[in-house]
Amino acid sequence: MTTAVDPSGVSAQADGSPILVAENVTMRFGGLVAVDSVNLRVNKGEIMGLIGPNGAGKTTFFNCLTGLYLPTAGSVTFEGALLPPKPRKVVIAGMARTFQNIRLFGNMTALENVMVGRFCRTNTGPLTSIHIVDGRIASIGAGSNQPEVIDGGGATALAGLVEAHTHLDKTMWGMDWYRNEVGANLIDKIENERAFRHASGHDAAAQSLVLAKAFLALGTTRLRTHVDVDTQAGLRHLEGTLRTREALRELQQIQIVAFPQSGLLRRPGTAELLDQSLALGADVLGGLDPCAIDGDPVKSLDVLFGIADKHQRPIAVVPRRGTKHQLYCSGHILNDRQISSRKRLQIRL
Repeated sequence: MTTAVDPSGVSAQADGSPILVAENVTMRFGGLVAVDSVNLRVNKGEIMGLIGPNGAGKTTFFNCLTGLYLPTAGSVTFEGALLPPKPRKVVIAGMARTFQNIRLFGNMTALENVMVGRFCRTNTGPLTSIHIVDGRIASIGAGSNQPEVIDGGGATALAGLVEAHTHLDKTMWGMDWYRNEVGANLIDKIENERAFRHASGHDAAAQSLVLAKAFLALGTTRLRTHVDVDTQAGLRHLEGTLRTREALRELQQIQIVAFPQSGLLRRPGTAELLDQSLALGADVLGGLDPCAIDGDPVKSLDVLFGIADKHQRPIAVVPRRGTKHQLYCSGHILNDRQISSRKRLQIRL
């Protein structure tokens, strides 16, 4: 590899101080040495050409300079600072690159194509002035008055993600995998799961916190979790998840659905536990398939609506999918006399 400088390409502004320096840059691909201990110095105001035959390693060397490749050895500095091996950060530092084949994004407008080229600069200037009121972005622009300045470190500001259905209380995130393969019916799996958590001493507080933090780390700031309430565990899972909600309340909004996973009528005492759950702070009253599990959809739904009306809370009912009972349950709900609850009802089909 050879470097050559054309004196006619040196501008009047050249002052001899280096702007780009590569020292002993080496790039190996297994046993192939594509670039071998190359040194390069480009001064301010200088135009330099890199000349060599096909296969000499010119493109590989440029990939090392611009962060597409992490050199096997050597270093690259720009304006005295060591360049990180990340193309975006190299561009932000002030060094741009064009490729041999220059094409537009065909599914984007001309303006959007220009905006792509501008993207690395959108983390500075007025667009990073974001005014947040009550947890929501109220305005973006130079006119915003921020009481607090947060350095985003070049990150992109996005609205929080929403996880609409999860089960924080029963997660085994980070624990050994357990396969709930028992019986042919849904109720078999429900009862085995409940027995397993009881026998293993499952800690809903610790596990719900672990999974909620994992959601948060990936940008989820709002989530809805169903929490099992039954006569074997009582309110233990709910209380654990409530502690998680309180621990993360400044960072994440957690909506809790008190859910009779093991059935409502088939386990006497569950209705009283659901009533206590809403009194303790559960946001929504859940209902499992009142046809397939409880066997008496009319009575089951009437009990649910009565508890919801007492606490003025919404209801989320999950009829079993793919059965004639699903349509029957939905029809009964929509014709139920409990009008006030029906206004706050969600049916998951």
